[in-house]
Amino acid sequence: MTVIQNNNGRYLKDIIVHHVIHKNAIEEMDEWSNDINKGFGGAYVSLEPIWTSKACEACSGIRFWKSKNGQSGYTDMAKGTGAEYRYIEVTRSPGPKIVEVRLWRTSRGSKPSVLGYKYCDNLNEGRGGDDLYVCWKTEDDVKE
Repeated sequence: MTVIQNNNGRYLKDIIVHHVIHKNAIEEMDEWSNDINKGFGGAYVSLEPIWTSKACEACSGIRFWKSKNGQSGYTDMAKGTGAEYRYIEVTRSPGPKIVEVRLWRTSRGSKPSVLGYKYCDNLNEGRGGDDLYVCWKTEDDVKE
C-alpha cells in the first residue's frame, strides 16, 4: 500500500478536486476505492494533495461542506449525481501543520480517530452508502 505522508519535510498546501482518476490522488487507507462518488453515479472524483516544503504555506485542517447552490471558486465533488453540491477546502491557523493525508471508507460506523487521525465530516453525510472521511496527521502526531 502506498502511503501519502510526510517524506522529506513536506507539508500539505492544498487539495485539488479532479473529475477523473488522478495519478497522484489521495489513497484510501484500506485499499478500497478512492472515488468520492463510488456508489452514487456521476463523475469519478479524486482528490490530489499539493505539497510544499514551506511550513508557512501549509494547512492545519480540512473542511467539508454541502450547499444547495454551486459555489464560485470551488469544484463540486458530487458532480453528476443530482445531489447537493459537496465541497472540500483546507484551513490555515497557527499550530501544527498537516504532513499526512489519506481517505478512509468504512461501513462499520467507526471513526478514523481510533487510528490516531484527525478528520473532517463524513463526505457521504446525508446520501447513504459508506462513510468516507479525509483523514490527516500533523507534524505533532507523527513525532517519534
